[in-house]
Amino acid sequence: MGTKETWNSNLFKHTNIYFYLTYIIVVIVIFYYGHYRCKHIKDHTDILEFQLFEHKSLKNFDGWCCTHFVLFLIMGYVFPHSIRLSFLFSVIWELFEYSNEKFQPKFLNGITDCNSPNEHRNTGWWYGKWEDIAINSIGLFIGRTLRLGFVL
Repeated sequence: MGTKETWNSNLFKHTNIYFYLTYIIVVIVIFYYGHYRCKHIKDHTDILEFQLFEHKSLKNFDGWCCTHFVLFLIMGYVFPHSIRLSFLFSVIWELFEYSNEKFQPKFLNGITDCNSPNEHRNTGWWYGKWEDIAINSIGLFIGRTLRLGFVL
């Protein structure tokens, strides 16, 4: 795993079981949290739903962006030669969130969309944002730079 990743090298060459396990565990935790949130919709407040910036053009930067940044900073640091695959996973996840928001599949009801007793409360909390992809990329490149001393 010490050889340099290039843009035309094998996408999976610099990964191992820990790389995939990290992403699998993160997805399991997110699904569990979604289930927990829906089960406790009456009394649960999402501690990550706060705006980082007051300016209206930056309203989509919230606490969840911080978790994206930290995860991808760690992945860029621990797996500095797998940033292309991490970026691809990042885009796939945001597309999944976007499609979940748009189509609201029934099999995810109770995890991603909750039946709130308050009709005025927005119950859909999974939504894809381009800002998350940007934050993920920044985290990946900073993590890689911290580990290797260079970005590309």
